[in-house]
Amino acid sequence: LEALAEDEDIGVIVIEGARYDFPTPEFISSVQRIAVDKNAVVVVDEITSGWRMTDGGVYKLNGLNPDIVVYGKGMGNGFAISAVIGKKEVMDQAQETFISGTFWTERIGFAAALRTIEVLVREKVWEHLIAIGTKIGNGWELLAEKHGLKLTITDFKPLITMKFDYGELNSAIVTLFTQEMLKRGYIAASSIYVSYAHNEEIVEEYLESVDEVFGIMADAITNNSISGKLETSIRDEGFKRLT
Repeated sequence: LEALAEDEDIGVIVIEGARYDFPTPEFISSVQRIAVDKNAVVVVDEITSGWRMTDGGVYKLNGLNPDIVVYGKGMGNGFAISAVIGKKEVMDQAQETFISGTFWTERIGFAAALRTIEVLVREKVWEHLIAIGTKIGNGWELLAEKHGLKLTITDFKPLITMKFDYGELNSAIVTLFTQEMLKRGYIAASSIYVSYAHNEEIVEEYLESVDEVFGIMADAITNNSISGKLETSIRDEGFKRLT
């Protein structure tokens, strides 16, 4: 990052609050230092991470001092709403241009966001998301150890994610997991966006199915028979399919 900043004329730095793991303190310090040196605007994308760790964004926990923060539909419990907020001296620049929108008079998203934020703050919903995500991650780790599977768990608990360590077989392994979990009534992948509706009973029932499926996966890996177990094509790798 610092090498890039030396070679380029940077005016804006855009980072995510968190995705699967948190940015390191060293990275945050570098961003802040470069922003000061370059007089650059720091934009934090909290569309995924916002409201899941605190009453706002992850930037409130890591010491970053952003100029602009962006939120998405999470602030409206899924209703169509977004927000771009920021420091007055930065946001005032919008007065120098023309901004318009087709749905400015639409009120459902705004009403949903106001009510959702009220509940999020009153109930401290993020504490529940962190606790449930931690329980799921711990369950994955225990079951992986039981069945001898190689996986790691990410740090961002409200979007808890397991990552398998089998190289080129990873996509096929996750596909097998999804296939077998579907047979047990779960639309499941390697990540879970934890919801306020999730509770410990739901997680326990889910982990019972994971236990069965991890056993199937371990057997397939040991016997080199993953492709033979698959009843569908191997999943696409996210945005790679677009490039």
